[in-house]
Amino acid sequence: MSISEPISHVRASGGRAPTLPLIGADESWELAMKDAFAYIGDNQLRRRAKWTFLVAGVLLAAFFVSLLVRSVGSFYAPVDGYGTALFELSAGAFAVYRYFDPAWRANVAKGKNFPLFVGIGSMAWAIGDIALTIESSGGASPSSPSVADAFYIIFFPLCFLGITTLVKREAGDPTLTTWLDRVIAALGVATVFSAFIVGPVLKAVGGWSLSSATSMVYPAGDLILLAVAIGGLAAVPRDRRRVLGLIALAVSVNAIGDTYNLLQPNSRMGYIANAAAWPISLLLISIAAWQQSPHDSKLAPSKTGGFVLPGVGAGAGLVILLFASISKVGSGAIAIATLTLFVTGVRLTYTVRKTQSENDERQHSTEEREATLLALLTEVAKNAEVLAGSSDRLTATARQLSTGADEASSQADLVAEKSSLITNSTRTVAESAEDMASSISDITRNTAEALAVGIEAQRESEETSLTIAKLADSSVQIGQVLDVITAIAQQTNLLALNATIEAARAGEAGKGFAVVASEVKELATKTAKATDEIGSMISAIQRDTESSVEAIERIGETIGRINNIQSSISAAVDQQTITTSAVIRNVRVVSEGSEQISEHISVAAGAARGTAGGSNDALQAASELATMASTLKSLVAEHQDLIQA
Repeated sequence: MSISEPISHVRASGGRAPTLPLIGADESWELAMKDAFAYIGDNQLRRRAKWTFLVAGVLLAAFFVSLLVRSVGSFYAPVDGYGTALFELSAGAFAVYRYFDPAWRANVAKGKNFPLFVGIGSMAWAIGDIALTIESSGGASPSSPSVADAFYIIFFPLCFLGITTLVKREAGDPTLTTWLDRVIAALGVATVFSAFIVGPVLKAVGGWSLSSATSMVYPAGDLILLAVAIGGLAAVPRDRRRVLGLIALAVSVNAIGDTYNLLQPNSRMGYIANAAAWPISLLLISIAAWQQSPHDSKLAPSKTGGFVLPGVGAGAGLVILLFASISKVGSGAIAIATLTLFVTGVRLTYTVRKTQSENDERQHSTEEREATLLALLTEVAKNAEVLAGSSDRLTATARQLSTGADEASSQADLVAEKSSLITNSTRTVAESAEDMASSISDITRNTAEALAVGIEAQRESEETSLTIAKLADSSVQIGQVLDVITAIAQQTNLLALNATIEAARAGEAGKGFAVVASEVKELATKTAKATDEIGSMISAIQRDTESSVEAIERIGETIGRINNIQSSISAAVDQQTITTSAVIRNVRVVSEGSEQISEHISVAAGAARGTAGGSNDALQAASELATMASTLKSLVAEHQDLIQA
């Protein structure tokens, strides 16, 4: 399939999903997606149809049970008349709906009118039931023929068209064998109809008349449809007979119901068969319309027909002639039976001759295959001789190649050994380089840390200087306060002297003593205040002293850290010296290994040149062998074609 073609359907009944094409034109891709979604929609619709038919089957079973328990001849118009007609009308409409389904119309190339024909025919029969119910209302007897008969009779040609359309789709183009099989089926049915049905029906209806002709249409139509279905089953491949089998079953049910309606309408079996046959038949026809897949499957080529259907036709003709010899059978039945035997003889003669012709062709083909096989074996023998010579050349070349391969393998082992040594040395160099990088990283980190520690030590030294300056200022202030205290002490001494003097005079003038006492009190207050200031200053001096001590301790710790860092730097430098020595040694080993590898490669190159010469010879011999293999392959293919033929 080209990329511009739409997707091809999977042509199998029951259907797998259609296969999408290769990406091509946009239009083709749109068609492909449309077809795929149509397939999915059709599957979903068919699943819903199964549930619909299941419900219909339950209703039909309930109706059949009611017929079993009711008295013979009872008729309840809402159920037996209008209800049955509505059931049949729904079955026909559902079949017509299948025809208008987009998936069906989009994918069916031929035979798409089958659901339409059988659906309209079923609806016509349902309308006939409605007309018959109306004509029979109030216990009236409808005329014969009636309006209902007109609708009933429409069913047969429409169903005939539907079945023939289905047979054409399923069986493909008819051959002479299939045409003869259909004629035999039709004549066989006509023989049975003429011998066993025409007489009893005419006897039941009182001879030939328009009414009897109308009554005769029903069994005749049933048998014609049955003949078409049976002929189709004979022509259709076995795996495609399901739909036609349902149609044949439906028509058989119709024939049973119509026959009982004509011959034994008042019996229990006749009552049940007449009432239930057509609803069952039309439901089966509607199911058949939905059983057929919308995806056309590829038809197998027609084969020569078998002997089953001709045998059945011949048997029917012989049975009729046998009955004619021992009982009264109409001349028409005898004539039809004779014609059936004649057509059967023609069919068998044609089949036998065609089979003989096929056998002759097969014999001729066998002789040709034997001659071709002899020529093939002769050619194979010639090629075998050439093959033996080429094999000897290939053997010698193989020895040469083996020697060169051994030498190359030995050199390769040496190269591998040196390569392993180089690999180990390289790994050691890499590890040493990693150690060097790690040491350098440690040196860098320790240097940065030492710088930070130095900055921190400088800052703490500055803080210590400030603290000492504060101590100096506090000392000055203490000296000033001490001067004040000294002055106060001197003044207090004078005041004390004056107080003594005034005290001596207390008796004469107490007022002066009071003044002195006030001054003494004031001096005492100043002394107390100065004393408090001295206490505060002493506390400040103590705090500053503690800060100075702590700063000095931190400076000591910082200096210790600097010493440790310097030690780490020294150790890292020593490690770098060792690592550098290891790298130098491994580089020297790598250099020596490289020189040895170069020598071994030169030896391997010489062996490779010798191998190349042998390879050219082997290539030439292989080319000759390929030519012979192609010739042998062609001969074998011809032999397989002959065997398959």
